[in-house]
Parts: sequence; structure tokens; C-alpha cells
Amino acid sequence: MTAVVPPSDLPQSPTPRPEAQRSEPGGRVRTALAAAAVRLPDRIPLMLFWACLVVSVTVTLGVFRPVVVVPAILVLVAATWRLLPEELPTSRAGVVGAVGAVVVALAWVAVNAPYASRFIVVSRDPGFLALGGIWLSDHPSAVIPAGGAYDVADAVRRATAAGSGMAAIDGNLYLQGTKLLPGLLAVAGWAGGDTAVLGGNLLVGAAALVAVYGLARRLTGPLVALLPVVALAASIPMTAFSRAAYTEPLAVALAFGGLTVIWSAFRGRDWRLHVVGAAMIGATGLVRIDGAATVVGLLAGYGLFAGATLLPRPRRRALGTLAAVIGVSAAVLVIGYLDLRLTSPKYLADLGSEYTMLLAVAAMLISRPLWMVNRNLDPESGYASLVGALQNRDMLVVDPTRSYDEMTVTWLSWYLGWPAVVLGFVGLALAVAWAVQRRDPRWLVLATVIGAPSALYLWRVSITPDQIWAVRRLLPLTIPGLLVLATVALVWVWQRRRASRGVTVAAGLAAAAFVAAPVLSWRGDLFTTVEQDGRWAQAHEICAALPAGRVVVVGAPSYVPTLRVMCDVEVVAFGRAPEAPELLDVRRAWDDDVAVLTFDAALVPWSGGQTPEPVRDGWTRTWEIDLDEIPAGGVTTRSTTYLGTIAPDGTVVPVAPAP
Repeated sequence: MTAVVPPSDLPQSPTPRPEAQRSEPGGRVRTALAAAAVRLPDRIPLMLFWACLVVSVTVTLGVFRPVVVVPAILVLVAATWRLLPEELPTSRAGVVGAVGAVVVALAWVAVNAPYASRFIVVSRDPGFLALGGIWLSDHPSAVIPAGGAYDVADAVRRATAAGSGMAAIDGNLYLQGTKLLPGLLAVAGWAGGDTAVLGGNLLVGAAALVAVYGLARRLTGPLVALLPVVALAASIPMTAFSRAAYTEPLAVALAFGGLTVIWSAFRGRDWRLHVVGAAMIGATGLVRIDGAATVVGLLAGYGLFAGATLLPRPRRRALGTLAAVIGVSAAVLVIGYLDLRLTSPKYLADLGSEYTMLLAVAAMLISRPLWMVNRNLDPESGYASLVGALQNRDMLVVDPTRSYDEMTVTWLSWYLGWPAVVLGFVGLALAVAWAVQRRDPRWLVLATVIGAPSALYLWRVSITPDQIWAVRRLLPLTIPGLLVLATVALVWVWQRRRASRGVTVAAGLAAAAFVAAPVLSWRGDLFTTVEQDGRWAQAHEICAALPAGRVVVVGAPSYVPTLRVMCDVEVVAFGRAPEAPELLDVRRAWDDDVAVLTFDAALVPWSGGQTPEPVRDGWTRTWEIDLDEIPAGGVTTRSTTYLGTIAPDGTVVPVAPAP
């Protein structure tokens, strides 16, 4: 099956023959530059992949230092420089498309960089991922020593050395999640400090956009392939989850880069490309614990192809390829789970069982909001409390256990528009049809890799259902996959434009809707709102104002990792208001001056019984959260900081605010 190429992507003039080019002055240079430009969208995801392998291994082994990591990346990239997907023609359209994709990605970084988040409090995932990057930029291991705080927490009832997104085990603190993304952000931190850590995920997002183009141009042609790239770049999910330290953009880059390599592998006979492509898909497990779902889709595609191959020699070759793919993808997954076992054991134990099976795709997905209400939240959980509070705020029917799984396809329509969603499913159907009718393994693997994790989360999203948080489940494969497949369907329709003028008009309108719908989904001042704005300055002010190097945090477990990483102090926490004797026990256990930090003065037994003046009275700006619509802008909340020291009687002597 050849790629579906619209006539608009064909060269408008004959490409000069190589002999003519070589005879012209500078012809060789122009040819080499054109070839390099066309190869760039394939090379960037591969370079990122090799860097990911080095970062993941060195962090896991506790040898994450510039002197080890940088040379290892350079050597690995140099050794694999020629190992690329099948070379594409260096036509005018090919060069323009490739350069255009890179320009779009770089321009997207430049536009979004001023609005990179300041997410350094562990209220949600970007907090511990960014803090992990900040920690690793100065340390060779992701394991954080708890110091004396571990023994203090052991000795004092209700005190803990761990905060939100952390686990305290055998004297050490373990931030949640795999450490690949924090490691990559730390590499940026080596070059640009903490600010580069906070904004570094935009570069990963840019690589993801280029990777999507690398696959899309092989399916549709070099110019029309820019369509899904622009639509993805303009979408709220891609922007939001790249401005902060989310793992999804890196999963996009590895998955679509891997699909590009595999697509090319089936066209040639270089078995190494199957291995590299499978390793890139497997590397999604280095990024996210649910990367196994993508690997399941990969193995399903290769397995179905091997099972459908009847002739002895091709069947043996297909089975050999399947064995290699299983071995390589499993080996990379093992590295990811080893990372979790060594650097986040509690997180692995808590969530690993959620991804042991996949759910089948059903034709009823789009219609579910009309007849289904899912209730999969634990009524005693904090997630249910948040959902109930949002429902009450927005005057909806209060049902805290409602998980909104039936809304997943509707969410896609909010951010991408219905034309892209419907055409995406049409494109998926076409991919399956072409795979079956023509026994083309490329379309089969494409369909299963995109389809498996999409089926999992479109049926049951398994996340707190507020927006934009919940739609992150659909970013790694579903959103870019639908956009690419929708482009395939659009080109298929366009090739039939001679049958009816209406087909031509419909295709043109759908193409316009691709870009218009994501752009128009932005509302209010959402685009210019910096997530968690104010937290960065607050943390630096608190670090400077701390009266001691050992701190008790009261009522704010989400701030424990911030203090430990950014202020480099030992920390214990009380989730509820401690009594004076408990604070006195902490002071005795540490046998030193101890500071107390809280954001709620009523939780602390102040000396003299009077509420003191705050040392800082500031504001934090965040994105609005909603259940039944796209966020409309930013909201501002007050953030008041109180500091003190534990007196000999267990009460807290307040620290006066700076003049």
C-alpha cells in the first residue's frame, strides 16, 4: 500500500537529475543541505530517544552527572548516525514540508516560553516532576536523603517525613513516578539553571510535533502532513502539558518516532529498524507507568501480522521479527520498571496493577453521554471530594462518585472539533481496512499502537475528571493519532473530489476546521495565564526567610517536597493541627532550633495565643478547572505564609515579616 498523496504535494516542476546538480556550482552543497533538511524530522526523535536511554540508565544507577551523561549521549548518537528510516525524496515539497515542521515547532516554543509554568508545589504531577528535575540538576541520584527528619517522624506521633507525591523508606525520600523526564529537564538545568528546568518540557513538546510530522508525511505527503502538526500545536492539551512538567509530550515523541521507524522497517529489509522502532515504543514505559499499554498494541500488530503470514519463509521471517520486537520492547520496559522499583517503589506498588489489561474499543463510544453515567470514583477519596465540590460550585447535580468516562470522546471534540474526531475514526477504519485487504503490516501496527491505549482510556479514563487535567490521558496516542488518521481520511476524500463538487467543498471545510477548532477552543485569558504563577517567588522568599535549617510544615503536605528540594532543609509534616507537646517532642528529637511553616495560622499553637502577621501575603494564579466545559481563563487565589520557631514550651514564636 503506497502512501495516499494528494496532487497538491507533487512537485510543480521536474526535480533536477543528480548529474545536472553535480555539474552546477554549489550543486553538491545544495543537494546535501536538502537531504539533511528532509532527514531532520526523522533524526530529531531518534536523537531524543538515545538521550532518553542514557538519562534513564544513569539516573537508575545513581551516576547522573554531566561528565558521564553528555559524552555517553554524544557517543551513542554518533554511533547510530546512519541508522535512520528510509530516505525520502529531496523534492521541493519534501524540503519545504520538513523545514516547515521544524519552524512550526520552534515558533511554538518561542510563543509559549514566556508562559511556562511555575509548578513547584506538589498539588499535581508537574510539581514532583519539576522538583525532581531541580534535584537531579545538582545530584547524581534521584533518591533524596531525609536526614534527621526520618528519625524524628519515627519518634513523634502523627509526624511524617514524606509529603505529597513522596514516600519515606529506610531514611530516604522517593518522589513519585519514573525519572526519565526529570532527568531530561535536569540536563536543561545544567545549561540554564532552574528556569530552564521549568521551561524545558517545551523543547520536548517541539520534538513531539516534529515526530508527528515524521510519521504523517509518510502516510499523506510532505505538505499536507503539516496540517496535523499545526492543529496539535494549536490545541490546548499539547500547549498546557508542555508548558509544565508533564510526561505526555515525551511519550508522544517516542511513540510517533517509533512508529515512523517501524513504518520504514516494513518497507525495507534492515532488521535493525524493527529493533530500534520497538525500543522507542518500549521507551514510553520509561516515561509513564502506562507505557505498557502502547507496547501491548505494538505486540498485537506484529503478532497479528505473523499469524496471518502463511508462506513458510515469510512466516519464519515474521516470527523472527516478532521475537525480536518482544525482546527489545520488553527489555526497555524492564528498565522503566527498574527505575520505578529503585526510585519510586511505593508508586509502582500502588498503581502498577491498573495497567495489566486493555479494554476493547466499542462503537458506542461517541453516543455514551446520551445514555450512560459512569461512577467509578471511591466516595471516600479526595478525588470524589473535588468532583463534588466542583459540581456544587457549578450548580450541577452533586454526584461525587461520577467519573465522567462516558464523556471522553466529547472531550476530544471540545479541543479538536467534531470534524477532526469523526475523520479520525474514519482514518482508523481505513487503516484497518488497508491492513486487512492488502495485508499491509504498516497500517496494522499503526492501528494497534494508536488503538490499544486509546481504547483503554476512551472507555475508562481512570483520572479525576476535571478539565484540562483529565484529557492528559488522551494526549500521548489518541489526540495526535486521531489528527494524523483524520488527515489520512481527508486526503482519501480529496482524491475523490472529481466525483462531486460537494466532496471538494467538504474536504476544504474540514481542512480549515482542523486548525480553526483548536485555535477557537482557547477562551478568555487562558493562553496568557501562567500556571502556578507566584509560587516560584514565594518559594524563594520562604527559603530566604526560614529561621532554621529544620522545618515543621503544618497543614500543607504538598509543600514538603518544595522545601526539601528548593531550600535544602530537613522537613517533617503534620497533616492536622499539632498540639504544643507534639511540637516540643519534635524540638527535643532534633535537639536544635526548629522552624514552623504554615499557610493557615489557625493550625498552629502560637505563643501568647495571638495570630501573628504573615511573613508573606501574596497571590497565586492558576488555570480554572471545570467539569462540563473547557476552562475559560485563570483564577487568582490568596497565599499567605506564616513562619515561627518552636519555643521550649512547645508553642510557636512567630517570625516578624521583613520590613
